[in-house]
Amino acid sequence: MNTTYYTQTPNFSSSSSSDVDPRTRLFSFNYTLATLNGNNRMGPGLALSISYNPSSPNDYWALGKGIELSLTVYDKNNGTLNLSTGEVYKINDTGASPVILQQKIPSIIFTRTDAYNYCVVDKNGNVTLLKDLLQNGVLHTVQLLSPLGFSLTLNWKNANSGYVLSTVTDDNNKTLCSLTYDSAVTTFTAFPDTTERYDIAMSKTNGCMTSFYHSEMGSKSLWQLFYKDVGMGNGLQTLYKIQSPTGLIKEVIYNYGTNSGVIRFPESAGIPPLPAVTRLTVSPGQGQPDMVTDYYATVGNNDSVSAFPDYLGYDYKLGSGWSAQSDYLYGEYDPDYTYQTIIHQAACDGQNEIISTYTYNNYHLLISVATVQGDATHTLTSRYYLDDYP
Repeated sequence: MNTTYYTQTPNFSSSSSSDVDPRTRLFSFNYTLATLNGNNRMGPGLALSISYNPSSPNDYWALGKGIELSLTVYDKNNGTLNLSTGEVYKINDTGASPVILQQKIPSIIFTRTDAYNYCVVDKNGNVTLLKDLLQNGVLHTVQLLSPLGFSLTLNWKNANSGYVLSTVTDDNNKTLCSLTYDSAVTTFTAFPDTTERYDIAMSKTNGCMTSFYHSEMGSKSLWQLFYKDVGMGNGLQTLYKIQSPTGLIKEVIYNYGTNSGVIRFPESAGIPPLPAVTRLTVSPGQGQPDMVTDYYATVGNNDSVSAFPDYLGYDYKLGSGWSAQSDYLYGEYDPDYTYQTIIHQAACDGQNEIISTYTYNNYHLLISVATVQGDATHTLTSRYYLDDYP
C-alpha cells in the first residue's frame, strides 16, 4: 500500500476479481502458484498466489515492486497490516494492545505477544503467527495453525535480494514448496519431493517482475508483463500490458494516454491526482476482433477536465480532516455522497454496445448497477441498514 494515502477499497473482492477494479480503475492481475494442504490433507490449507498492487512501491517478497504473495505481513513502520486475503488495515500500535482502525465489521483479532511477535486469528479460528525476523519493523508469517491443531511452518533465509521465503513445511517435516533466488530469477517449486513436482520461474528487470512461466508449458510459453510511468508518483513504473503464452493481450490506457492523474484527492490533502484506466483492450489473437472497454466517471467521458467525486473523497463534505493513516470517506455516512464508474463496452460481432454504471456510497458499498444495451435497461439496487438508520 502506498504510504501517502490509505483507502479501504482493497477490502472488496472487486479489487482482485477483474482486470480493472471498477471502484479504483486500477489494472492488476492474479496468478495461482499452488494450493498446499499439509499433514496428510488435515490442513491447514495455504492457497499461494501472486497479485499486483499498482499503488505499492514495496517489494516485500523479492518478486518485484507491487507484486504481493498471498501471505499476511505487518509493517510496523507505517502501521499497515496486509492480510493474506488481500484486505489492508491501518493499525494504532501505541497502546497496550494494537487497535485495527476503521474496521466496520470485525473479521479478525490482532494481538501483540511481544515487540517482535504478533498473532492474527480469523473468524474460522485459523491462526497466523507473525515475527519480526530482522527486527526492522516488518513482520512476516512464520506459522499457520488450524483449529484442529495442525500447522504449517514458513522458513525464511537471507539471500542477495533480502530476507526471503525459503520453504513451507508441515508437522511431518514434509516440504510442500520451496523457493530459490538469484539476482534476476526466482523459482517457485511445488511439491518438490513428489512426482507432482513443477516449477514456476519468475524474472525481474529493473526491480519489476517482467515474465514468468510454468515448467509444464516450457520456458518459451511466457507470461510477459510490461510497465511504464502513468503518473503514480515518484517515478513508479506501473503495469499496463500483459501477454499470455497463447498470445492473448490485455492492455490498458491510463489517463487518456498521459501521465496526469484524473482521480483527485480532497483539496486538503495537497497530493496530485492518481491515475485511472480509461480504456482496456483485450486482443484474443487468432484472427478474433479486439474487445474494447472504456472507463470514465463523467457524462461525455471528460474525466481529464472535469472534477468528480471518487473513492479518495474529492468533494466529500463530512471528512474529519485529511490523514494518510485513514480512509477520508469513512468519517461519517453521507447519503448524498456517491461516486460512479461508467463502463462502456464497444459493439462487437454485431451486438449492441453495453453501458454499465456502477455507483458507490462513501463506505465504498455498491448501491446500484444500471446496464443499458440497445432498448433494454436493467437496474440492480442494493439497500443497507444505514439507509434506513443513518
